[in-house]
Amino acid sequence: MLEPGWIVRIERDGDSELTAAVHGGFISVRSDGVSVMAEMAEEASEIDVARARDDLLKAEADMGPDQAAARDRARARLRAVGEDV
Repeated sequence: MLEPGWIVRIERDGDSELTAAVHGGFISVRSDGVSVMAEMAEEASEIDVARARDDLLKAEADMGPDQAAARDRARARLRAVGEDV
């Protein structure tokens, strides 16, 4: 089971490492590959860092039930691009 607010990093043979912000779901690792079953996943190269920082600030300013999920998504996005949060 994948925890909210974290990332998945996959080393690929003959290709660059894949890093993604994954928002809930599961990961399956087998000898012939990796499967990520998630509600939503975003590759690090597709993440808008400024927007993720802004989303995190907004979520932390108003910590209602919906903001906890928004905070976790923003943290995962920032972690995927190498930011410390």
